[in-house]
Amino acid sequence: MLGDDGRYVIYQNERYNYKKDIIPILFLGVDICGDLVQDKNDSKKLMADVITLFAIDKEDGVINVINVPRDIITDVGVYSPAGGFVGLEKQAIAAAYAYGDGRDISCINTEDAVSRLFYNLPIKTYVSLNITGISTINDSIGGVDVVSPETVDQFVEGERYHLVGETASDFVRMRSKDRADANLLRNERQKIFFKEFVAKVVAETRKDIQTPLRIKDIAEPYSCTNLNADRITYLSTEFIVNRDMKFVYSSVPVEVAQVGDNAENYVKEKEFYELFLKLFYQKAK
Repeated sequence: MLGDDGRYVIYQNERYNYKKDIIPILFLGVDICGDLVQDKNDSKKLMADVITLFAIDKEDGVINVINVPRDIITDVGVYSPAGGFVGLEKQAIAAAYAYGDGRDISCINTEDAVSRLFYNLPIKTYVSLNITGISTINDSIGGVDVVSPETVDQFVEGERYHLVGETASDFVRMRSKDRADANLLRNERQKIFFKEFVAKVVAETRKDIQTPLRIKDIAEPYSCTNLNADRITYLSTEFIVNRDMKFVYSSVPVEVAQVGDNAENYVKEKEFYELFLKLFYQKAK
C-alpha cells in the first residue's frame, strides 16, 4: 500500500519510508546508425536497446545501477504522427523511444515509461547515447578489458578481450538471433562492459576532475541529455572525488516468453517490488 504520495509504503505489515537523498538518472542506449535524429519512415530504428536507471544514494554511499530489459512489456505512451497523445498501450518498453523526436521528447517518453514501471518513481534526469558512438568514447579512455560471458560472433565465452575501436561497439550490440533470452545475455555483456568503463572513468576522474566534461564533449555528436556542465561537475566532485561511492548492479527480474518471432519479458512482480523497496525505501524504525 502506498501512502502520502509514495513517501511511505506498507508491505507485509511493515512500514517503509522513501529515501529522500536519492538522485535517479536514466541512461538510454539507442541503436541507430547516424546521429540522434528521428527517421519517421523507420521508427523501429529508434528503439532504446539499453535502458539503465542509476540511483545515487547519498546517505548509503552507493550508486545503484539497475538494468531494465528492453523487452519488458509495460505501459508505453503512444503518440500520433502529429504528436498528439493517443493513450497508454502494452508494448516493449524499448518502443517508448520511438514516439518522439529522437531526442528530448523520445527521452521524456521513455523516462515516463520507466517511472511508471518503477511505481511512479520521480525521474528528472536523462542521458541518451547513440550506441555507434561507443567506440569513439571508449577509445578516449584507452579502451577496457573484459571477459566474455558467452560465445557470440567473434567473442568466445571465458576469453579476455581488450576492447578498442569497433570491437567495443560489437561487444555491446551483438546478440544471437535464435534464442528467446538473447537480449538478457546481451545485457550481461553490456553490464560487464559498463562496469569496466565506469571503473576506468572513476579512476581517471580522481586524477583529473575534467575527465567527465571531456567525455561529454566527445559524446556530444552521439548524445542527448538535460545534464549541463555544472551539474556534471557537481556530481563528479561530490560522488567520485570527495566520496568513495560503491557501485552495485542489479536488474529488473523477468520471465522470458517467445511470441512468434519476438521475445517478450514479463516482470516478476514480487521479486521486483522487493528489489524496489530495497533500493528506494528503508524500513521505519
